[in-house]
Amino acid sequence: AATKDDPWLLGHFGDNEMPLKQKDIIKLNLALPEQDHGHQEALRFLEERNKTPDDITPADDEAFCSKVISRYYRIISSAIKRYDPNHLFIGTRFHGGVMSQDCTFLASAPWVDVISVNYYHHWTINQSEITKWANLSGRPIMATEWYAKGEDSGLENTNGAGYIVEHQSGRGAFYENFAMGMLRNPNAVGYHWFRYIDSTNSNVGVYDIRYQPWNTLTESMGRINSRMYSLSDYLTTAAHNTAFLDKDETVPE
Repeated sequence: AATKDDPWLLGHFGDNEMPLKQKDIIKLNLALPEQDHGHQEALRFLEERNKTPDDITPADDEAFCSKVISRYYRIISSAIKRYDPNHLFIGTRFHGGVMSQDCTFLASAPWVDVISVNYYHHWTINQSEITKWANLSGRPIMATEWYAKGEDSGLENTNGAGYIVEHQSGRGAFYENFAMGMLRNPNAVGYHWFRYIDSTNSNVGVYDIRYQPWNTLTESMGRINSRMYSLSDYLTTAAHNTAFLDKDETVPE
């Protein structure tokens, strides 16, 4: 790999938001053409468990999903490490329902260096979720997509899952609050704002489409990131952390 000796490179993503939900995963694979490898593997899996398509249980789906996840991440990890042994494999940015199933983290853990999650619909980090994922996987957690869009940007803001706030100051407040939540958790190792530049109709970036910074947002970023290590040291001490780690701070959509 051309970047294998790049000291500024942290690592590689394998993909993005893979559809790895365990619910009905066996039947979904059986619905594929008979010559498809997924169909054939689902049949083989049922035969090994002396099962038929009519008596599949949620436990069967979970076991098959674990098998799929493990195989996928083993193959991707092996390919990445073969050509770039010097950098991290940062997973595939889990999103949605796959983040609520234990097998996602248990089965991928042997093959990834970091668990990456696209973390939406939370104004404040749910500390118990981050801790649970880290405990299941034995891996650190990185939030790899999160953002807010400003109504004062002049854009329609019709695309994307991020919050819509009235002003750029709200985007900055969201950044500071979210980043501080990650810094509070000793299992978190990074946070990655969704995009560098806006899309044509949504205020998702740090810069607008003319490559001009959203200064209020970047000022908030600077306030946190210029002292992130000292903040992390302070916030992760036992005295300050107790109030946060088990608190569910999810904000409804």
